[in-house]
Amino acid sequence: MTVSADLPEVGELLAQRYRLDEHIGGDGGARNLWRGTDIILNRTVAVVVRIPGGEEASATMNAAVAASRVITDSMVSVYDAVDEHRFAYVVREWVEGEPLTKVLRHGTLPESDALEITASIADAVQTVHDAGIAHGHLHTNSLLLSEDDRIMVTEPYGETGHSQSDDVRALGSILYAALTGSWPGDVPVNVNLPAAPPDEQGRPQDVRELNPEVGAEVSSVVAGLVDPSAEPPSAGRLAERLRDLASDEQERGLAMVTPAAVEEPTRVDVSGEHDVAAAELGGHAGSDTATGSSEVSIGTDRPPRSMKRTALIAAGAACLALVVVIGGLVFFEEEPETAQSASENEQSDREGSGEEGSDEPAAPEAIDLSADMVRIVDPPKGTRTELGGTDLLFDGDEATGWTTDTYKRDPNFGNLKPGMGILVDLGEKQDISSVRVTMTSPGATVGLLTGSDDPGDSTSGDQEIVDAFDTVVEPLDNVNSNLELRPDGDLEARYIVVWITHLPQVPSGYKVTVSSIDVYVRE
Repeated sequence: MTVSADLPEVGELLAQRYRLDEHIGGDGGARNLWRGTDIILNRTVAVVVRIPGGEEASATMNAAVAASRVITDSMVSVYDAVDEHRFAYVVREWVEGEPLTKVLRHGTLPESDALEITASIADAVQTVHDAGIAHGHLHTNSLLLSEDDRIMVTEPYGETGHSQSDDVRALGSILYAALTGSWPGDVPVNVNLPAAPPDEQGRPQDVRELNPEVGAEVSSVVAGLVDPSAEPPSAGRLAERLRDLASDEQERGLAMVTPAAVEEPTRVDVSGEHDVAAAELGGHAGSDTATGSSEVSIGTDRPPRSMKRTALIAAGAACLALVVVIGGLVFFEEEPETAQSASENEQSDREGSGEEGSDEPAAPEAIDLSADMVRIVDPPKGTRTELGGTDLLFDGDEATGWTTDTYKRDPNFGNLKPGMGILVDLGEKQDISSVRVTMTSPGATVGLLTGSDDPGDSTSGDQEIVDAFDTVVEPLDNVNSNLELRPDGDLEARYIVVWITHLPQVPSGYKVTVSSIDVYVRE
């Protein structure tokens, strides 16, 4: 139906801003996904092209406008929506990762992980519903598991014929697929999973028939969600319920490793609470108390599993603060001022108890850094398309940061350039104690450079940095994702560069995301 002349081509510049770099694929119909570049902001974007544009694309455009106002960690950000009539397109965040379909083809997810992932998806869906639209395209291929382990929901389609209730039922199908590796009912286009085997009534088999490790309560909730005759709850209510079930699963796991000498607190179950939840979700708890119970709040008194995991790790770290120093590298679990040598701790104890001791300098303090104090160093043969995103180094979110492109051939930036760096201008010379770097994955090779001035934000200026800056911490191989670079001896400098020469491997090639940088100085 579409004339070939109307199709966009590789290299075409849309809206004088978005360059189409690679055609990724489509849904077998009017939609096509492209990897592109926003040439103004120098960042990779996804461009979803709908053919044709005009009146037939109005629902897509309206959904994109609504989605652009949605701010949530579990949904891709929508940047722009343009209707050129020959075709329309939505420009959104590019996510490096894999569709959930591909992940599930390698095996099902553990019950607690499947519950938490689906709860995160439900959170994103609820924000879409709050914007007054239905997503209309929820399945395992419209969900992306990013390289930093976030589950991301792609932009809503907003097409007519899809309701918000349909979205919640689709969440049930996603959870079914995560637990069994098969899709209940008609398999959507591009979802390369087998159809779930039917039971004697022609309905998808119970989850526990396919995966006996799944709990009865979870199986009941899923059955209610995929039952087209049952009215599903809101997406937000479902997210609460799934987190409640995940918390129960985590508590059972903790109970299995709790020493017998430690008495576990008794958990009091309000009569009918779980039955009410199951009834609201279309489950089959079968308790008469459900119909007569007042409204209950599900799962709000228990932290998510990730919070519990963080608490356990923190407790372990409090018992065992291990600092390993290798050359100029420190793997850390504590702030630099607390990661002292034994002699420094002894000196601190003497001072606190009034005992006489030699004077010690104040503990190093972190400088308040901001995006206008840093820039990316990209020497030849760099294309200077990886300069954006420095603001994400200071957004307080360790899941985001400045990210390199994905290099295919070689971890050394494809053998195209000697490395890349993050230049920090401290404003004046400072007595630098250490530089802390946090990345989303381990395996990079990282060092520290310093120089007397910034020769300029240009290809030639960046080459001058490579040629003229001094190496104060030699590049260290295969570093941890959290590290501290410490120069030998005193270092007074205004300009420093966190210098990366080797990228860690990711599923699609080699890349790194730096989440944050902190510079510690002595007064």
